[in-house]
Amino acid sequence: MSGMREVYRAGWLKKITSDDKKKSFKNPRVEKVWMVFCVHDEQTPFLEQYGSRQAAAGHQPEFGYPLAECYHVSASIRPTLASEHEFVITLRQDVVKFSSSRSEVINDWISILRNQLHELKVLESKSNLYSKAPRLPMQFGLQRDPNSPLPAPPQPPVLSAPLLGSSAHWTRFDDEPSSPLPSPPPLPGVPSSAAPLTPPTPPAAGGRVAADEHDGAARQLSLREHQVMVLRREIAHRPGVRMMLPRRTVSGALALVDGFGAVWLAGWRWKEQPALACALHVGDRIASVAGVAVTSAAEFGRLVKQQQAPVVELVVQRMPHAIVVAMKREHEGQPLGLVRDGATGELLQVLPDGLAASHGLPARSGSADGLSLCNWYITEVNSRAVSLFSKGDELGSRLAAVGRDISLVVQPADLVKLLKRQLKAIRGYKQYVVQ
Repeated sequence: MSGMREVYRAGWLKKITSDDKKKSFKNPRVEKVWMVFCVHDEQTPFLEQYGSRQAAAGHQPEFGYPLAECYHVSASIRPTLASEHEFVITLRQDVVKFSSSRSEVINDWISILRNQLHELKVLESKSNLYSKAPRLPMQFGLQRDPNSPLPAPPQPPVLSAPLLGSSAHWTRFDDEPSSPLPSPPPLPGVPSSAAPLTPPTPPAAGGRVAADEHDGAARQLSLREHQVMVLRREIAHRPGVRMMLPRRTVSGALALVDGFGAVWLAGWRWKEQPALACALHVGDRIASVAGVAVTSAAEFGRLVKQQQAPVVELVVQRMPHAIVVAMKREHEGQPLGLVRDGATGELLQVLPDGLAASHGLPARSGSADGLSLCNWYITEVNSRAVSLFSKGDELGSRLAAVGRDISLVVQPADLVKLLKRQLKAIRGYKQYVVQ
């Protein structure tokens, strides 16, 4: 296969096939294969099969399943193999089954396949077909003076999010709250980005456009570049991001912890509320609820319970200590120049001549209290959260399987360790671990 590809998931799976034309899998054949889910030229999804992990580097698959005409991606209710977890991909002219002994592996494959195929308009949205269409498009850019007061609260719904609840609607704005929020202490050794960024030129209808640095010509932004641009703008906007979330979703779904004089988001019930990943990030600082400043996680719960409206207004500072690093490998498999602490996301060393350092990642981070330096900690890879309690070398596999374009979100290790420590103190904390 030729052309540029972007890898979203790769790993060992058991492929289940059958000679039965009705695909009843009564006499299944099982083969262990290395599968790669990738998108060619940002528009054509493929599921590629290899005999080994090393063979995938040459991009010469033994077999490829084109997913442009995929109808369903779902878990099997009755697995073909005993004590195995399975998922099924229904194509126009074929049905493919894969299994694994670990349920989290299968759930991860299903989630990534569904999300990306939805973005590529291959799978239909799960939204209620009988609901009203959104009145206005979601606005990410700053459309007014960031120092002016907030406008009147908008009338929901603006953007429907059925996964958040039966009446779930949320919208967010990059506007400054009526009372300025205290900025976090400056990070020693790291350039300050406290000043709001100049908003980009609004894109043409249906597209993402940026000016070329050399000749000034407009060019189409890739999905990865657009995600990085939006996230950097939100982080740099110190007054915070204002959003409207359903009260039933906010109450009990968020894992908040206290530390360094603020309230931090450590996770949420991501399996029950997957759409929250569009609005929140681990490491966000909760600033206010319904215009009232939040000083503790307990106070947050009381303020939410006091609200009578079906939606609650939140203002969060988007990961105020984070840095987004966007990189492009010269070739697939090129090292990033990062030395991790075992299988964790903590970076013991950023090699000065490595790829990450050449793209602006400082060697050390300022601590969350602003008093010293500490290591960085990876919390997101390509706009997708990394589990704070990743097992084995899950993070290493993701870093090696994302293709040439890669973006990382790194935060101070002392802050991440605080989130992990206090998150484990919450009863049933595993359901709040975002991944």
